Parts: sequence; C-alpha cells; structure tokens
Amino acid sequence: MIKLMRKRILLFVFLVSSFGKLYAQEFQATVVVLSPTIQATNKQVFTTLERAVGDFVNSYKWSNLEYAQEERIKVSFIFNITAYNPPSSFAGNLQVQYSRPVYKSDYSSPVLNFMDSDIGFAYIENQPLDYQPNAHISNLTSILAFYCNVILGMDRASMQRGGGEAFFSQLQNIVSNAQSDGLATGWRSFDGTKSRYWLMDNLTSSAFEPILDAYYTYHRLGMDQMHDATKQQKAKETMRAAILSFQPVFQKRPNALLITSFFDAKSDEIVSVFSDGPPIIMSELVSALKLLDAGRSNKYEPLQR
Repeated sequence: MIKLMRKRILLFVFLVSSFGKLYAQEFQATVVVLSPTIQATNKQVFTTLERAVGDFVNSYKWSNLEYAQEERIKVSFIFNITAYNPPSSFAGNLQVQYSRPVYKSDYSSPVLNFMDSDIGFAYIENQPLDYQPNAHISNLTSILAFYCNVILGMDRASMQRGGGEAFFSQLQNIVSNAQSDGLATGWRSFDGTKSRYWLMDNLTSSAFEPILDAYYTYHRLGMDQMHDATKQQKAKETMRAAILSFQPVFQKRPNALLITSFFDAKSDEIVSVFSDGPPIIMSELVSALKLLDAGRSNKYEPLQR
C-alpha cells in the first residue's frame, strides 16, 4: 500500500512538473508579404500567403530539440513580391533576419540578415503547405525549410562548438532535391554568388570551420559574458580574436558568402561593442575589419584609438 502511494505521488509530481513547462515548436516567426508594385485588383492572396507561411514555419517540427514556449527562436521572413501571375505564380526577394538572445540581457545579437534576391514559387490561395525532408514538393516550402535549418544550425553553432552540423548537413539534402526542379533558381552554383547554393556550400565546407568556430567564440565566450562588468574586457578581447580568425579564410576565399553575411548582420553591433566599455588595443582589429568588410570601412574609423 505504501509503495503504491509513493508511485502515485511520484506520478503526480511528474505530471505537475511537465505541465509547468510546456514545450513547443522551434520558431516564433514573423512573416510579412509586401507587394507595393503589384497592380492586382484583389490582394487578399498576399495576406493569405503571409498567414500560411507563418503557420507552416511555426507549426512544423524541424528537429528533435525541445523548446519551451519562451525559448522559441524569433525570426523574420520579409517577402517582397515583385511579380505575380494569377492564380499561382510569385517572384521577388526574401529577407531573412534572426537574432540570438544574449545571456542575462534584454539584448538580442543579430546573427543573420540575409537577402535572397531571387525567389520564385507557386502558391494557390488556401492550399496547405507541405514539406518532406527527402523530397522537393514545392519551391516555397523548400526555401522555408532551407532557411529554418540555416537558423537552427547557426543558433546551435553559437551555443556549442560544432553544434550546427546536423542542421547544416540537411541543407545539402534540400539543395540536391531542389535542383531537380529545372525552373527553380538559387539552388545551383551558377545562380549568382549570393545564392542558397553558396550559403549551403560555405556552411558545410571544412574550409569554413574556423568561421563557424568563431561564431561560438564571439557569442558564447564573448557576448554572453558582457553582463558581468568584471569580465567585459576579456570578453571584448575574445570577440576581437574571433574576428581576427577570419583572416586566413579570407585570404583564400575573399568573397566568401559566409564572411560577408557575418558582417551584414554584425557591423553595427561590432561598432557599438568596441566603442564603449573597458578599452582594448584596437589597431589590429580595425585594420582587419577594413579588410574583411571593405564596403563599410568608414564605419570602423571611429574605433581607431
């Protein structure tokens, strides 16, 4: 009798603790569909598309990881539709933005701010969106699956060395399957230098392991330590070392997409972090920033001190 009561008590405690922390899907996505140049008489289809994409990203189970409701990854998908041929043909561009929460802070550190300038897909209003990991069912869901895996991989890579490998390997599968669609662009090496293909290539190539390692160093050993004033100087030195570690890769692949996308997301943050707080020696870092991110070299001038 006593053993039975103990089992019931343990079961009750388990159930209470389980209900105390409800688990959810990985993403809390914000989706915006813009169509400023489209002269369609009925734009309801764009609103329906916006809702369908949000529901799809937020409800699909992308991994075996467990996320509490408050831990869901916040991401933005901003579609700019520049061509629409009713009833189902869409074309335009897509901006994907993802920021990672910083430990013991209200601040979120931008990790990805990527512009996919060449998207095209078919969508019929109110049709359900479907995706299967080993098949290319539609270009729209393949594109969404691609970026969801990119974000999950980058999120894990920033938390643990090599943490994103399982998700990055999925990109190869998505790209390979999508290449079977002869009309879909962005999946092949000749579809421009800033395509999904080259993002996949960089994230899965051993040549770029130092960059992914730097994501971990910069975020986990740098940004996540900034909440402690006694650790800020060391954290800034660690972040400086992470950025400097890009240089050997840059010498071999100066136009690498993974490098340019890092600074597309991080340039403002870098200026903000290194402009304030405990001073560190900046000359080598400023020179590196001007080399690695030459298009924004003027932005880094104030850091020279």
